[in-house]
Amino acid sequence: MIAVPTPATLEQAATLLRAGGLVVLPTETLYGVAASAADTAATALLRDLAAVAPAGPPQPAQPGPMTWHTHDAARAAAALGVTHPRHLRVFERLLPGPVRIVVPMSRGEARERALAIGAAPGVMDGPGGVAVRVPAEAAAQEVLRMCGVPVVIERLSVLGLGDGRWLPEDAAPRLEAMGIALALDSGRARYGKPSTTVRLEPGGGYMVETAGAYEERFIRKKMERTLLFVCTGNTCRSPMAQAIARSLLARAGDTGTRVLSAGVGAIPGASMTPEAREALRDMGVDPGQHQSTPLDAGLLNEAECVFALTRSHMRAIEAMGGASKTRLLDPEGGDVPDPIGGPLEEYKETARRLHTIIARRLVELGVLAPTTERGGHNA
Repeated sequence: MIAVPTPATLEQAATLLRAGGLVVLPTETLYGVAASAADTAATALLRDLAAVAPAGPPQPAQPGPMTWHTHDAARAAAALGVTHPRHLRVFERLLPGPVRIVVPMSRGEARERALAIGAAPGVMDGPGGVAVRVPAEAAAQEVLRMCGVPVVIERLSVLGLGDGRWLPEDAAPRLEAMGIALALDSGRARYGKPSTTVRLEPGGGYMVETAGAYEERFIRKKMERTLLFVCTGNTCRSPMAQAIARSLLARAGDTGTRVLSAGVGAIPGASMTPEAREALRDMGVDPGQHQSTPLDAGLLNEAECVFALTRSHMRAIEAMGGASKTRLLDPEGGDVPDPIGGPLEEYKETARRLHTIIARRLVELGVLAPTTERGGHNA
């Protein structure tokens, strides 16, 4: 039977999956045939249908791992042992959506985690780890939420039923012949392409393994984070903070975070003060090439997180509409005084304080891992 998604048909699909049946679900990428990963008979039937599809010569059913499909990205990350802040950000920024994330781990750990999720042995686990997808399409999301079992999905095209962008006109009798009792029809799939595969890498990195609905440049843009430090004139404190943050990120191998600075009363084009440059060099930080930038609405819109050096800066930012993304740089709630006109030692003390509190803020944001974290595929 082919039916449009309604509360009744969504419940019917979830019931069929729990009972070991196969169901065609729409996703934003392509239509797919879903089965309970907990049911060995259901997954074996799904593999066999793909192996004898008329689109090509018969192939033996493959024992390789299938992709886990679920409705909750945060729970998926926890279930797969993802702990590194930058890996967690991959889940947060890309899911739900047309992305398949491969979490590498040993074969033994993959087996243990798949079993803990509720999958039968060998269905989702393999030597490369476990792959997960969280569809953004509403009907698929709801069925995955309601069914209460881990689900794997094969593309409809793998079974020889069209290209998967929509259900073919003769789908009903062909699905019935395959033993598939229900197909939910939401019309043409939004992307009409396979999901993009992203593999997590040691140290918090990731790589786009196979481009699909999202191109690699789009993934990189989605993952990019912009931090903005704000003081008064943008010649001392905020450019020092910018340089220190860049140094910390570079040492951690982070290439996906942009760091900017500006001043609520800045005059465009002024250089960083010589004392600020010297204080940075004294602690091994490259001051770079800096020209002061006045804070404006464009910079606020561009930034994901804004750090104010003092409460007065914070009030100025809030008056410009940036309250929701702004916080004091000092986690303890203190102001960072302006060293302008003071001796070099005052600049050095400001730089040391900035280094400490910026490191704390970057850990809180998940940009840097805590210094105590060691080892493992998520380290």
